[in-house]
Amino acid sequence: MKGLNVTVNIIERAQGADDAVGGSVRTDAPRYSGVRARIANLKPSSLLAQQGFETRHIHDIIIYPAHLYPNVREEDIVIPQDGHWAGARFKVIGVQASSVRPGNPRSHIQLRCERIRYADDNQAG
Repeated sequence: MKGLNVTVNIIERAQGADDAVGGSVRTDAPRYSGVRARIANLKPSSLLAQQGFETRHIHDIIIYPAHLYPNVREEDIVIPQDGHWAGARFKVIGVQASSVRPGNPRSHIQLRCERIRYADDNQAG
């Protein structure tokens, strides 16, 4: 499939048992690695930006072929290994399967993701 220009890893965020003080423990486990993908950022609402609201950084990520990655779920984390977004973390907020059969060469999965930003993202490093 043309346009798949990045490689991503997909991490499963599993909820573990509570720790000794009662806090929940999140564990990350690799779900898939070396996945061919394309990332497109969606334009934020200009109306919200004009009113001074902080907008979410939403992206669409296409992964291909669909039959190799059937277990991608909401709350998974997508981490690009190369390209413009290398090392960024995207939380999956929606999964949409292709309308063609999984074995079809055009079959793909579209992920709606929110880019996770941390306080130190804008510091020179």
